[in-house]
Amino acid sequence: MRQMVSVVDQNTYIFNDTLRNNLLLAKNSSDEMLLEALKQAELMHWYDGLPGGLNSLIGEHGKHLSGGERQRLAIARAMLKNAPIWVFDEPTAHLDTMTEKSIVKTIRKAGSGKTVIWITHRLVQMDYFDRILVMDEGKITERGRHHELMRKKGWYTQIIRLQANMLAESV
Repeated sequence: MRQMVSVVDQNTYIFNDTLRNNLLLAKNSSDEMLLEALKQAELMHWYDGLPGGLNSLIGEHGKHLSGGERQRLAIARAMLKNAPIWVFDEPTAHLDTMTEKSIVKTIRKAGSGKTVIWITHRLVQMDYFDRILVMDEGKITERGRHHELMRKKGWYTQIIRLQANMLAESV
């Protein structure tokens, strides 16, 4: 079962080791495969600035990486593993809006043809998803596509509007 699922959560663990070894956690791969995963995860600009390339130390808990870079590294691991099912648990928590949009775009592109389960409290870019299940107190209370749920004017619609208002006020 573990071979069938890749999990990316909001607190991606990065070892105090090289970029190569952090990527090889997913699957024994050639350097070419590692670089392709970095490219797909949109990390090549960051990678090109590393002094030692794949042999660069990335620091305990990834201290030399931004939040978005850590998430993209986790996405690169998922790509290397190439499991048919990806589970993302709050993958964009604590990220700025631009980085969040970029990561969602990356996941959509790389996850094409896979089953992607997206667990989140942040209802951002939900129109990208094929099926949305809204849970309240452990029970599914609404289900459908974004536009269908918006027409129902239920809890989902209320939360979308509340979050949109909060974003507008913070600008």
